[in-house]
Amino acid sequence: MSCADSQEDLVGLHIFIQGLEGKPELNGLGVHVLSFDSDKKRYAVTGEGLPKPILIQRKNLCASTKTDLVGMHVVIKNLSSKPEWNERTAVVQSYQSDSDRYAVLIGGVGHPKLLRQKN
Repeated sequence: MSCADSQEDLVGLHIFIQGLEGKPELNGLGVHVLSFDSDKKRYAVTGEGLPKPILIQRKNLCASTKTDLVGMHVVIKNLSSKPEWNERTAVVQSYQSDSDRYAVLIGGVGHPKLLRQKN
């Protein structure tokens, strides 16, 4: 799969690092894209195991397919209907194509909840 061909706005998405030569141990790491630095032409990303956000070129970011996120640990962000869930860790259980939402199990909440990818 050639991930570098896609030019969609990645900010806010959960994606993967690929093809790094200087830090190959980061390849395959799932990250959350925080912003785009237009001066440096790099995306600021954060993820598990990264002590602070790092800047990555577009060619080293792979937007996931809808089902690639199943099984991943994610952090809930920008959820206005249930702000108390923001910043909580969840596990993606499945992707619901009919509603374009993910069933996520949020620690301490109980049953899986359906959320959009941007959250």
